[in-house]
Amino acid sequence: MASEDAQADFSELSATVTRDLGDRLYEKRMRAADQVQKYTASTAKQNRLSEIKNLIVEIDERFLKARNAHLRKGGLAGLTAIVLGLGDAPTLMLDDILPRMLRMVTDADDRVRFYAVEALYNAAKMSQEHILSYFPMLFEAVCGVFHDEKKDVVEGAEALNKLLLDIVAEARDIDVRVDGLIPLLDKYARVNDCLVRANVLTWISRLESIPGIEPARFLYVFLDGMLIMASDTDEEIKQQALRTLEDFYEEVKSTDTVQFAKVVDTLSKHALRSSRTEAALVSIRWIHAFIDKGPQVAIPHAPLLLETLLPNVSSNNADIARNARRAATDLFELVRSKRANADAVALLQSSLAMSQSARAETRLEGIQWTQMLFNEFTTSLEPSLTKICPALLRTLRDSSELALRAGVDALSDISSHSDEHFQLFLRTLLAEFQSDRRVLQSRGNLILQRICSNL
Repeated sequence: MASEDAQADFSELSATVTRDLGDRLYEKRMRAADQVQKYTASTAKQNRLSEIKNLIVEIDERFLKARNAHLRKGGLAGLTAIVLGLGDAPTLMLDDILPRMLRMVTDADDRVRFYAVEALYNAAKMSQEHILSYFPMLFEAVCGVFHDEKKDVVEGAEALNKLLLDIVAEARDIDVRVDGLIPLLDKYARVNDCLVRANVLTWISRLESIPGIEPARFLYVFLDGMLIMASDTDEEIKQQALRTLEDFYEEVKSTDTVQFAKVVDTLSKHALRSSRTEAALVSIRWIHAFIDKGPQVAIPHAPLLLETLLPNVSSNNADIARNARRAATDLFELVRSKRANADAVALLQSSLAMSQSARAETRLEGIQWTQMLFNEFTTSLEPSLTKICPALLRTLRDSSELALRAGVDALSDISSHSDEHFQLFLRTLLAEFQSDRRVLQSRGNLILQRICSNL
């Protein structure tokens, strides 16, 4: 008897769907959807799920793919009714339902788009944590709808976005919460759209407040996008990004959650982008914070840090130059302390490169680093003398007298280590005077006086 009643219900439903579900009047569509919901609940209770799947396919073919916008609206109402009819078990049909709803988010008709977002909201509300398996698709749909020209569609997307935030916050499985989300935050942080970027920042800020997630553990994934936003042309986005980065900065200083090895390349890249002042300054401050953590953290990356900080010592921005100099000074002392094994050869390559910089302040720092490195790691760097002397002798032509004096001092200091070093220095110096007599004529006295004084 129950089977006959169900069949009767299905016959009645078919007629209702055909007549009213695609009606132009909202009230008629809702009455038809109510019948779909009741039918779904009855059929699900009898575990006749294949019939519900068939109904979903019928709705898709007859309504969602129709040219008539009212039919497409009715199709969305029908899918929503099925979700509601499934009650506590909507996940049984999510694979069949969600892709069809998502497809309608980009419909040409604005009311269809609105009902599609509303349908997704209802599906998420009924499914709760189970919806997170489809999170990437939902997040991308939300970000896409933020561009919509119709205010109610955008407001619907904002409501769905807020619901997803709440679901993620309350989910029991932490891995489910973050696995699909973190890569999306990185992807959409790079999208040049203020609404999308604002949403990314909202998500990151919300994640910080959820116990057990620790977004700083995943900072290496989306730090690049965050630093891009720190120099955004939209002032509100820029300030929000800077505030969020400041929160992470405090965590960097006080904990070991963020692994320097995973973010150092990103920080270096942004520190060297002088056109993005805010991002460069943030990156240099972060680098300094990691240097302060000690040799085990900073020394393995010292050559890269050297090539990052010394160019910024010459920055036209006073804040950047000051912070870079402080960080470089602390790195200098850390390397000189020999509290960890430094790659002296790699550091020398970096310091010599910096000594040839177009900027006088950077050249001066590079010369001083080269001198310190040879003094502290003489045995390791003796084979490199044939590179050191010619590089430092180029400073004899330097337009900056400070760099010239530093170069001569460094050469004098290095040559004083042994007679062999001194002989090499003199031979190289005489060859320099012979190759360019202008150096001898214009600066010979100063150079020789400085050498004699040092010796």
